[in-house]
Amino acid sequence: MTVALVTGASGGLGRAIVTALRRDGARVVAADLEAPDLGLWDDDGPEIMSLACDVTRCDVVSATVEDANRRYGGIDILVNNAGVFDQIGSTLRFEPAAWDHDVQVNLSGPFYATRAVLPGMLERRWGRIVNISSMSSRGAYKQPSYGATKEGLIGLTKTVALEFAAAGITANAVLPGLIATPKALLAPDDIMRAALDAIPAGRLGRAVEVGDLVAFLASDAAAYINGAAVTVDGGTTLLQLKFARRSSLQ
Repeated sequence: MTVALVTGASGGLGRAIVTALRRDGARVVAADLEAPDLGLWDDDGPEIMSLACDVTRCDVVSATVEDANRRYGGIDILVNNAGVFDQIGSTLRFEPAAWDHDVQVNLSGPFYATRAVLPGMLERRWGRIVNISSMSSRGAYKQPSYGATKEGLIGLTKTVALEFAAAGITANAVLPGLIATPKALLAPDDIMRAALDAIPAGRLGRAVEVGDLVAFLASDAAAYINGAAVTVDGGTTLLQLKFARRSSLQ
């Protein structure tokens, strides 16, 4: 039975990813800044372990992996889902402290976790790493830290794929568009209508659709998919130019 570590497990996407992995038979270590409430998931699936993990701290991430290793003997699947998107503003006015925090959560955290699980994967000659990036990696208006870190996460994904493919380890990125998570559904009605108008599919994505893709990429069936960046956005990035604006700065 495979063992998966999922960071950011308490959020809308995290819950769906944990559910999909357990449905496919994996035991899951669900980690978040505060230990997730196991009541978020039913008791019908394989064993689940809840841990608190601040992904911005390398020592804490390493300790989380060590705890999981002691209980289960190793981590076969890593899903770097923890992320933050709290700051919106012009690059000119974006505060360095906000930049540094977002880089730590969105990019350094996945690096710390990847570095911690790789030795065990190399020993077993099998591993799956799935990084949750974003369609904002393709260009994010007034989202300098989010766009940069999510694009950087794709770069990390490709680097790991190149380095460790021969050892039976794959690394792939999933790029969600606008997904109907509880946080996204809090958007004002006018913004939601505008967003729906800009999505070719005419609807928001479902968290389960992201979870199912992650579970597939973590399976044996996806062994020959490596270094990919898979967009789940209803075709939104096909209309990227629609979102372009001429700068008011001359």
